[in-house]
Amino acid sequence: MNAPIRKLVIVGGGTAGWMSAALLKRILGDRLDIELVESKDIGTVGVGEATIPPIQHVNNVLGIDEAEFLRETKSTIKLAIRFEGWRAIGEKYYHTFGAPGRSQAFCPFYHFWVRARQSGNESSLLDYDLNYLCVEADKFARLKADDPVWELQYAYHFDASLYGQYLRR
Repeated sequence: MNAPIRKLVIVGGGTAGWMSAALLKRILGDRLDIELVESKDIGTVGVGEATIPPIQHVNNVLGIDEAEFLRETKSTIKLAIRFEGWRAIGEKYYHTFGAPGRSQAFCPFYHFWVRARQSGNESSLLDYDLNYLCVEADKFARLKADDPVWELQYAYHFDASLYGQYLRR
């Protein structure tokens, strides 16, 4: 028997449960009955949620206004992830969301950087990473440019329990 699925039950609320329910409802509409089951006795984890840039696509699909989202979830913008004690105590490493420099056809920027290093240039690859430079300068502005090298890729850090409540509403 190949009866069509008519109902989907999501077990567990919080960020993951409510994101799943909201996305499925947005994409499938009324073709499927979606029910989310969560316990009032088991609270959601109320911690800071670190995201990566694709979270913007999720919010866009859901039709979420970014300013309202930032306000309601007490979000901050983030341009990178900083790892403390990366190779040694006191060292830090940034995984930025942007790419350094401008690549050319069939030749990524880092090839030019490596060649420059071989010729005596002592600059760091991060010297060409706009996200890193903005993090270090403690600056941010949403840039829309014709050239993607100037667009800052960013994500959010927000209160996970507030995001779940926001999606629930």
